[in-house]
Amino acid sequence: VTELLHSVKDETLNLEYVKKHLKKYASADANLDDIISEDSEYNFGNQLAEEFVSKLGTNKYPQVLINGVPLWDDSATPVTSSVELLEEALVTALARHTGRLQRAVFRGELSDSDDALDFLMKQPHIMPRLNRRVLASEPTQYLDLSGVPSSTELFTEDKVHRLIHLTGRDALATALPILQYFTK
Repeated sequence: VTELLHSVKDETLNLEYVKKHLKKYASADANLDDIISEDSEYNFGNQLAEEFVSKLGTNKYPQVLINGVPLWDDSATPVTSSVELLEEALVTALARHTGRLQRAVFRGELSDSDDALDFLMKQPHIMPRLNRRVLASEPTQYLDLSGVPSSTELFTEDKVHRLIHLTGRDALATALPILQYFTK
């Protein structure tokens, strides 16, 4: 991706340009239309990005979002052109956001016992939480992995009814060896 972005000099970055350069790096049996077509994940993501930018009330894509606020780059040299420029822009923007929190502490609107994330989410310029699971502040739940595993033969059709007699943590310890995405 970085080679593709650096190869753009005087040309505009569009779908045809991406297809032309993607052919250089794709395997011989790769179908570019499956990768970049109307029904592809790329196009779906592109549509979501366009919808997001239109909700911002502009047609210019922000390169970076800080706390949901776009970091607009109006300088001659884009902030994403080098790590140093990006770091400087991020530190400057974060200093502005930190100042808001400091003012809230000074005014007594935010204290040690308050959750800073909840305070920020209640601000009028912040969109409310849409997905409760992403930023939920409910207590974390843990799986108890301290159980004693029984034989994994209990997962056969004729013996599966014996799992009911195991405690929750013993049943989990019994199932762990055959689960693909969990490890102890």
